[in-house]
Amino acid sequence: CVEYLDCTNSACLIKPTGLNIESILTQGVIAQLGPTLKYLNLSSLGLTGPIPATSWTSFKVIESIDLCSNNIVAEIPKEIAHLENLKVLFLWSNKNVTGPIPV
Repeated sequence: CVEYLDCTNSACLIKPTGLNIESILTQGVIAQLGPTLKYLNLSSLGLTGPIPATSWTSFKVIESIDLCSNNIVAEIPKEIAHLENLKVLFLWSNKNVTGPIPV
């Protein structure tokens, strides 16, 4: 099973450049890998939109999410707090991520 997916700067075969972040997390390969992924790096892909609240339910064992250097806007959804294994959430260098960090 795949535990680590690094698509930094479109380096992986998925190349989801310029897509809405919700589409990336709910469709295709990343959505299918969600239950086994421990580390997800989607930095520097030009992802747009808010961080979706409902897309995280399949990420059962995720420990690290890197969404840096994209065009993500809005608050961090409170549903992120339900990711019991999450240790690291990188969000720096986005357009306008606001609000408290859910715990």
